[in-house]
Formats: sequence, C-alpha cells, structure tokens
Amino acid sequence: MSMATTTHVQGRALVLASLLRVMPIVTLVLLVAGIAFAVATWNEPIGERFGFRGFQFGIAAMFAAVGAVIVAQRPAHIIGRLLSAMGLLVALDVYLQFYSIYTVLQSPGALPGGLVAAWMQNWLWVWYGVLGGPILFLLFPSGRLQSRRWMIGVVLAIVAAVAFTINLSFTPGPLESSPRIDNRFGIEGAEPWMDIALVVASVGLVASSVIAIVSLVLRMRRSRGVERLQLKWISFASAMLTVGFVAYPLAEALSTPYALKAVQIVVILGLMGVPLAVGIAVLRYRLYEIDRIINRAVVYGALTLCLALTYIGIIFSLGAVARALVGESSSLVTAVSTLAVAALFLPLRARIQSAVDRRFYRHKYDAAHTIEQFSTRLRDEVHLDELTQELREVVARTMQPEHMSLWLRTTTGQRQ
Repeated sequence: MSMATTTHVQGRALVLASLLRVMPIVTLVLLVAGIAFAVATWNEPIGERFGFRGFQFGIAAMFAAVGAVIVAQRPAHIIGRLLSAMGLLVALDVYLQFYSIYTVLQSPGALPGGLVAAWMQNWLWVWYGVLGGPILFLLFPSGRLQSRRWMIGVVLAIVAAVAFTINLSFTPGPLESSPRIDNRFGIEGAEPWMDIALVVASVGLVASSVIAIVSLVLRMRRSRGVERLQLKWISFASAMLTVGFVAYPLAEALSTPYALKAVQIVVILGLMGVPLAVGIAVLRYRLYEIDRIINRAVVYGALTLCLALTYIGIIFSLGAVARALVGESSSLVTAVSTLAVAALFLPLRARIQSAVDRRFYRHKYDAAHTIEQFSTRLRDEVHLDELTQELREVVARTMQPEHMSLWLRTTTGQRQ
C-alpha cells in the first residue's frame, strides 16, 4: 500500500471517529431543543397521534445511548454506528415535529423554516425505520452480511426508502404527519406518479423485510454458542414488537380507545426494547440470561391470558345469573370474580411453569426431576459406595461435565 493510500485511509478513519464522537452530542442538543418546543406547544392541538405526544424522545434516547456505549466499547462494530445514526435521526425527527408546530401553528412566523421543517419531518421517519428494520436484521449480530447475495435486501430497503420519500415529499395536500399543514413542495397533477412510487415502496419494503427475516432465521439455524444467544436476544425483542403490531388491528376493531392506547404503548416499549436487546447481545452483558427471560415471558404471558379469560368468563356467567335472578348485576359479581382469579394465580402459575418446562425446556425439567429423585434416595441410602456412584450419575446427567472427580473428607481431616 502506497504512502498516499495509507494517509487517505487514516484520514477517513479520523473523520469517522470524529463523527462518532460528535453524534451523541448533536443528538443530545436536538433532544433538549425538541423538549423545549414540546413544552412550549403542549396545549396546541395536533390531532390524533400514535401512542402519546413526544414518545419519540424516549426511543431516540434509547437508540443513542446504546449506540454510544457500543461505539465506546467496540468502535469498529458497525451495529453501534447504526444505532447512533438511528438515535440522531429520531431526535431530529421529533425536534422538527415540535419546531414546525411552534413556528407554523402556534406562533406563525416567529422563527424561520417552519414549513420546510414540517416537510422534512413528514418523510424522515422512513429512513430510521429502514435502518432499524431490514438493514439492522440483515447485519446483526456480526455487523456483516452472511454473503454478497444478501446485498439484495439492503438494495431493496434503500429503494423502498427513496420511493417512500418521493411519495411523501411531493404528494399535494395536507402532510401525512401534520394534517393541519399543507405540503409546500406538493406537485399538482403528480398523483399517478406518486401512486406508482407508493407501490414500489410497499413492494420493496415487504420484500426487504422478508429477506431480512429469512436471513435471521438462517443465521439462527446455523449458529452455535455465543452467536446463537445473541440471535435469541434480538428474536425475543422482535417477537414482543410483533405481538404489539398483530394486536393493533384487533384493538382497532374493538373500537375501545383504552385498548388501542395500551397496544400502542406495548409497541412503543417494544421499539425501545430492540436497541436494548441489541446492546446486550453485542456487548454480551447478561447474555446468558436470555433463556430465563424468555421462560418468564412465556409463563407470565400465558398466565395473564388465562386469568383474563377466566375473569371475563366468570363476570359474564355470574352476571347473566344475577340478571336472571334479581334483574341486574351487582358488585358482588366483580368481587367474586376478583377473588377467584386471585385464588387461581399461584396454582395456575405453577402448572403453566411446569408445562412450559416440559415442552420447551426439557433438559431443565429432566435435571430438576433427577435431582428431586436423588434427594429422596439420599434420605434412605446409607452405603457410601452406592451413594457415591449415584451422585456421579446424577451430576453426569444434569450438568454433563467433561471431567468429574469426587473428594470426601475422612474422620482424620484428610481428603481422598
């Protein structure tokens, strides 16, 4: 490598390192400024919004914080840079949102560039959505694609982002993210072209997402050891997010505002959980606890569902009986239902835990069962040689060590 090439590479590395150091500072400044504008416009009506006002602040802070930690610990890892970039983009998005509300709706003309800020905020979400979706899953956990052929997923994701940006940037009329503000860059008569861009974007996003999921599944099937645990963390976080997205149309169909908001909050928590899971996986902090967390999530998720169905069933059945007898339901029905659910909690949790262990964690169930049998045997066995042999067999079956030795203390205090 020539001296000029070496100098050029070193210069690029220096610029990249400087950008990575500056990125968290810029993100923090945008978050502080965005919070200031959010407080100033808190009483300004902005229409129906997903989740709650300003939830993007938490998502931006989570992505930026985890990204900064990964960059500090493993500077060469691309996942840290990706999370930092996403944190910056989300912070810029929420800053532009409240800046445009202040300068266009609350105090028109007080500050410049309000319409441009609203226009940018209308499409900026596309880019951090693509970065945190298909591209992140294609690169996780090593920061590299499995092979060059998976580059098609990245290309399709970028094409989808460009097409979405074109559609959201030049469609005339009110902005999607700010219905009270018209798109100043909208092109009259361009609706057919915008529809084509929307179709291209939708197809590209679906195709890239499918490719990313297939890539993650193949990595999981081929992985061993640490990499498999890393993939379990991101799969667990993605599963929680998927549950929220699947429940969303169901909550909409119920037409219950509280249920819809609850599902939206679950989705938001899932979005915040993705960078946290990625950070744990990359830095390997508490990496080996994923199986226990998944076990608890499955158990308490099933327990919650069973108790909710039981509560609803008792309410409806006893309520029908009460209405048939006295003509109206009473508070006694609610009290009986609550007491029944409380009484069922512990035994039902134990049964579900046992069922989950038998079905999904058979090795753990077998080990616990073996140790329980050995404990019973220990109370009756007095022959030392037989007890020693059985202890060796129990340890071999439950712990499966490569080597094993047993030391016994004699009456003289020596070991043998």
